[in-house]
Amino acid sequence: MATTSTPQARIEFPSYTPKQSEIWNHLCDAEDGEITVVGWFGSYGGGKTGGLIRFAINLMGMYPGINILIARNTLQNLKTPGGTIDQFLKAVPANGVTVREGGIVSKRLTDNNPRLSISLPTWPPGVESTVFFRGAEDDTFFKAAEIGAFLVEEADGISEDSWKYGISRLRQRLPDGSLPKYFALAVANPSVSWVKDWFIDNLEEKQKDFE
Repeated sequence: MATTSTPQARIEFPSYTPKQSEIWNHLCDAEDGEITVVGWFGSYGGGKTGGLIRFAINLMGMYPGINILIARNTLQNLKTPGGTIDQFLKAVPANGVTVREGGIVSKRLTDNNPRLSISLPTWPPGVESTVFFRGAEDDTFFKAAEIGAFLVEEADGISEDSWKYGISRLRQRLPDGSLPKYFALAVANPSVSWVKDWFIDNLEEKQKDFE
């Protein structure tokens, strides 16, 4: 006699490449409530988008209830077929379809307001970690956000003002009242832009500003 069972939803929290581990370790070395700011440069195919996605997924599991903003110059560029949103949805259960059998919820809302949330079985009811995908032109979201991580794709394509404003939104208090290790990541190809000014030419000056 054959028996059947309901498939259980699972999420795999990913491991890192050596370069991704180096960046992650910078964050882990920080104190709760501190902001870690990282610039990551590299050519096409260097694993930057994959790393950004891995960081976001692990932060979602590490801090129940965290809000994460993944930004690029426009939302449409995040939605490019095979791009950031598509890759993210492949890394979570059911590719964005709501799954409840294993206590995990994964959902993608409207095309103009894409976000993805997970809730693990051991978390308190109603607590979800959420990633919001936004274009830097959406200043209404930037002004209202309270986030724990700010991860920017092709950072040289957004303005320095948007970058600094996103960092100022790193002020979320988690549902349990604690503070996460705040994380700001600028991912970019090598170029002449504010990113180079921040992370290469005037790194010591920027560090003093944060102190």
